[in-house]
Amino acid sequence: MPLLYTLLSIKMKVQDFHSMASLKKGHIAMNPPSSQTLFLFILAKLFHLYYRVVLPYPYLSLPSLLLLNLLSEVTMGFWLGIIAQVNHVNTAVVFPDPTSSSYNRPWSEMQIATTVDYATDSMLWLFLSGGLNCQVAHHLFPSICSFYYKDISQIVRKTCEEFGIDYCHYNSFWETWCSHMKYLHDMGKSK
Repeated sequence: MPLLYTLLSIKMKVQDFHSMASLKKGHIAMNPPSSQTLFLFILAKLFHLYYRVVLPYPYLSLPSLLLLNLLSEVTMGFWLGIIAQVNHVNTAVVFPDPTSSSYNRPWSEMQIATTVDYATDSMLWLFLSGGLNCQVAHHLFPSICSFYYKDISQIVRKTCEEFGIDYCHYNSFWETWCSHMKYLHDMGKSK
């Protein structure tokens, strides 16, 4: 499964165009983009093409250029896949059953139950993960700058203790990765 993460960056780029054309993000309908949003979308995609293909082309052969772009996409996809999945797919999170009474818990409790945090005291992991090591804070406060997630995580943890809400936290990325891999292994063995 983690090898499939290498395709995530490429998938997201294709999905961007599909979402804009179909006005759907998965099964969720999107509002039509404003002219400004559409302009910025096209401008960003053209800049990406210029930066990744046109600019280096005079200095690299076509096979080298394609290989370097593929290597970059695979590396980014793998890193993004790992960073995004370890918090959501592991042995500690709850996967709510829509037919269960626990499914009707408050939104904030559901965010806490379905994600885990790791290394929330680490500025290094805050930087490397773009704040996603503080996944609970990211879900509860998505519009707040990730720089503050470290502090918010401490407040969320204390609040969860105060109200008796389970808050899952791993001390390191390695612990979270092991939990993620164990979950994938267990799912691969399921009937």
